[in-house]
Amino acid sequence: MSSQKKSSQEKPSQEKRLRADQLGIGQLDREDPRVEQARVGQIPSIEKLSEYCQLRGIKLTPLRQDILKILANTSKPLTAYTVLDKLKLSRPKAQVMSVYRVLDFLHSHELIHRIENLNAYRLCCHLESVHFSQWLICQRCGNVSEHCLGTFDQGIAEIKRMTGFDVADSTIELKGTCQSCLQLGKYS
Repeated sequence: MSSQKKSSQEKPSQEKRLRADQLGIGQLDREDPRVEQARVGQIPSIEKLSEYCQLRGIKLTPLRQDILKILANTSKPLTAYTVLDKLKLSRPKAQVMSVYRVLDFLHSHELIHRIENLNAYRLCCHLESVHFSQWLICQRCGNVSEHCLGTFDQGIAEIKRMTGFDVADSTIELKGTCQSCLQLGKYS
């Protein structure tokens, strides 16, 4: 593997990640009205994603761009096979292994998240900083939302401090009934 190819597959550096504020997706002031939206997580536009990648030297091939567009055009997490079905509309010869490779690449650069319980992928709604996502999965309507609460990060730090256990990866996915379904009387 060439050094140029290898560098495009490495995770973004902290320095590059912190420049996201130049895109208007940086750390938000707590008094800013966008804060609540940012916590709940708004799916970034393909333009913001392209700028974000360009700032960090993440190479977006045409196939990667197509898959990002597919993910950007839905608020629901998609399985690799659903991505493939949508991709085949414009690329009839697309193969599932290519989709998995691109999803792995996008995941390694923290542009997307893998939702374990659903075996599905969704764009990251909090590109602006290192964060720990919690996923709320409605068992009635299938809505999935990304939230970022610092208390989870603090809890993991406390576990490490108390036990010396170094957490390499963690996922919190909460299943239940969303507010919309509760208001409509769709109880779990």
